[in-house]
Amino acid sequence: MTARHATRLRWIPPSGLAAGHLAHGASWVLLGALGLRDTIGWSLPALAWVHTVALAWVSLVALCVLLHVIPEFCDTAWRGPVVARTAIGVFAAGSYLLVWGFWKAEATFLVVGAITAGFGLLLYLFAAFATLISAAPQPVTRAIARALTVVLSFFAITAGLGVRMAVALTHARSWVQLLSHLAQVHAHLGGVGWLSLLIMGVSMRTLGPIAGRRPRNALIHRVSGAGSSAGVVALSLGILLQLPALEWFAGMLLAAALVLYLAELFGVLAHAPVRHRPPQAFLAAAGMWLGLTIALGLGVLAGRPLQSAYVACALLGWIGQMVVGHLHHIGVRVLVTTVRGDDDETRPGELLAAPLSWATFGLFQAGVALTVLGAAIQLSTAVIAAGMIGLAGWLIMTANVLYAWRMARHQPGLTATAGLW
Repeated sequence: MTARHATRLRWIPPSGLAAGHLAHGASWVLLGALGLRDTIGWSLPALAWVHTVALAWVSLVALCVLLHVIPEFCDTAWRGPVVARTAIGVFAAGSYLLVWGFWKAEATFLVVGAITAGFGLLLYLFAAFATLISAAPQPVTRAIARALTVVLSFFAITAGLGVRMAVALTHARSWVQLLSHLAQVHAHLGGVGWLSLLIMGVSMRTLGPIAGRRPRNALIHRVSGAGSSAGVVALSLGILLQLPALEWFAGMLLAAALVLYLAELFGVLAHAPVRHRPPQAFLAAAGMWLGLTIALGLGVLAGRPLQSAYVACALLGWIGQMVVGHLHHIGVRVLVTTVRGDDDETRPGELLAAPLSWATFGLFQAGVALTVLGAAIQLSTAVIAAGMIGLAGWLIMTANVLYAWRMARHQPGLTATAGLW
């Protein structure tokens, strides 16, 4: 293997990001269809939308990004990089089959999709855990490796529960019987233990290139991460054991830990010297949606019928906008290096069209707001409008990516020593 090929294997695969981007667009189409079919609440089509966002879009993109994050943050090389990359393709195929099974209420597609996605994840984790064990012996890299191991372990448990429930759905007299305690644990382990903790950890490093500075107090970050991890475990136990007091304790612990993270995030963004503002705006918006998610989650604990709004705000607002913000930086960096080679260091702001970036930002925030509102009050027209607006934002974002691709091909590049992060 040549040195150049080894370097390429450490990069983020554009095909995986493209597949995730297509799932993002599909999520807005499905959202509008949910409104048209008046199936906003808990239903099989609604679960198709949830898994389109959580699996086929966000988790797929996350697994692709981790191909670069794990060796970069842990100062090591992938053990079994071909296995990991192949696993991403298997995971993507399974995720799409699972979504189709939910949408069409087809048990065969649902089970096969769940098992395929689970098998793909298992392959990926085999390579990932082997790589994390080999992290450089420095205290910082070891700490990062432990944190990533915890996050990926949450994902493994989430996937295991998901496969179990998918198989059980085919034998249950009514699928509604399964949307109880186990499904809530599945959702929280995936949304908080896997996706939120991953975002919180990775963003502490990505804020460097996106905003130009990072949080200075590492203790706050450690407390926030530990509190979130402990909180989601306690919440899961409280749900399983039906202990309201434990659920409330865990909910308050989670809220406090997430507020600490928001204080770090907004503290950095408020004084960001980098002048490419759209990614920062997406991160700030994601932080505000996280604040609303916390409030909605506490409302659910208090017995308010806000479950649908809580899930929508967490997935599409907090997690989704954070991913879109990072794609306006990382995604463009992957694109430009694909065109010009790994040594090119052109900044995303030099390639993206600012009016298109801001139009995407505005449309996505409007789409999220209408989705949360429609889910909260069960208003189908709001959800239909959200799907249309969000799809328009996605099309503009796609046009912006194509514009950046054209610019990368026809403008001279810049070679420097700065890295992706």
